[in-house]
Parts: sequence; C-alpha cells; structure tokens
Amino acid sequence: QDILRGLAAISATYFDQSFDELIEYVPGGPPNFKGTYGNLRGATSRGMEVELRTAAQRGWSGRASVTWLRAVVSELAPGYTGTARVGDELLRRPRKTGGLSLLFTGGNGASSALSVRHLGKRPDLDFRTFPSKRVTLPGVTVADLAGMFPLVRSGRAPIALTLRVDNIFDKRFQEVFNFDAPGRRILLGGRIEALLR
Repeated sequence: QDILRGLAAISATYFDQSFDELIEYVPGGPPNFKGTYGNLRGATSRGMEVELRTAAQRGWSGRASVTWLRAVVSELAPGYTGTARVGDELLRRPRKTGGLSLLFTGGNGASSALSVRHLGKRPDLDFRTFPSKRVTLPGVTVADLAGMFPLVRSGRAPIALTLRVDNIFDKRFQEVFNFDAPGRRILLGGRIEALLR
C-alpha cells in the first residue's frame, strides 16, 4: 500500500507453513559419543513480516522490515532419540528479526549503503554435554557499511573503488552456540567494467 502520497510503501505478509521429515543431528552417548540423524516428523512455521520502503529522494532511499516467527516441532518419528519434544521451538529460529537500510546513489555513480540487522533470541543446543541441553542465544544488533566510488568514468574500462565494512562496531556474538561470529572485517577492492566489442 502506497502511503505519504507515494513517498513510501508498506506491505505485510502472513505465512503459515508445514514441514515433513526435517532431518536433525542427534549427538551420541558414551563410550564413543558417535552421533546419528533423526527425523522430526513434522514442524510448523507461522508468522508475519512487515516492510516499509521509501521512494528515492535526491538519491536517498530506505527500507525497514520486521519479522515475527513461531516455528515449533509438531510431530516426532517413532524411535526418535533426540532431545526435541513436541511443542519445542526449532533450533536457531529467532522469534523476531529486523533490518534497517539507508542507501544513497550520487549523480557521479558513487553509491553507499548502511544496514543494521537485528537477530532476536533463539534456542540452540550445547553439544558439550550429554544429553545436549537447550540454551538460549541472546539477541544482537549488527551494522554493516558498503560503498562504491568511481575513479575513472571514461574510456572502455571504467574503474571504481569498493569498500565494505562488516560488523562496524566489532560486536562479539554467536549465531551458533559456542562458535563466535566474525568480528569487524574491512574489505577494500577495485571494480573494472570492461566493455567488449
């Protein structure tokens, strides 16, 4: 739906999904702790996403979105030996996620984008223990920056400088329990658009 006389648009999506036979890793016990795989006979994923987009104004545009999710186990296969129970939330599916992006495109071909993403609390397993205990990973908000700056615009091979900074504020967090996500990364590069004739 367009709003603010066409300056922005808002949309909402509701989803209701059912999954059959999801494969899950099941850690093994002593003496060798050899793991295996089991089937989550059924699972459901229901939620809503709301998105707001702005029209470009003097090179600036933006986008914001938020998603609410409820993903749970609905049925287990006979002989299942894992720790999941009917009604448990699926692993690493956050109840709430969100994002905010601000983009700029200049008349000289330069462009930049600042994005902020939020990952809400989500369940995971601590494989250091047997049986593996369910844990909750805390929510985290991470910011990224990217840009492209033309150096040579004429000729058959325009050249541009590219810059990307992931995790600007060097946030320390885990997307998977006990495995640290990368810290700040700065990537500097070049781009050549060769015109073949």
